[in-house]
Amino acid sequence: MTILAPDPAPDARPGLRGTPLRGDLAEDDTRRLRRAVVSVARQGPFLLSELRRHVRAQGICASRADVLAVLDEMVRLGYLRRT
Repeated sequence: MTILAPDPAPDARPGLRGTPLRGDLAEDDTRRLRRAVVSVARQGPFLLSELRRHVRAQGICASRADVLAVLDEMVRLGYLRRT
């Protein structure tokens, strides 16, 4: 099980780039998905299942692959870290 947590040193990081996801997710939904990830991450460590519940509650139709792609992007850019 992977728990993701906000990076404790949030300074000097590049902004999120528009990494293309699966292709069937609208650009607006991609932005909403990134905001949902940030919203959950600010609350502390979280599980993927908690994040997917939050995304569905926001009315975002994103596949598991889309959610994982956004998480991978945010880990790569230093916004999140795997624990």
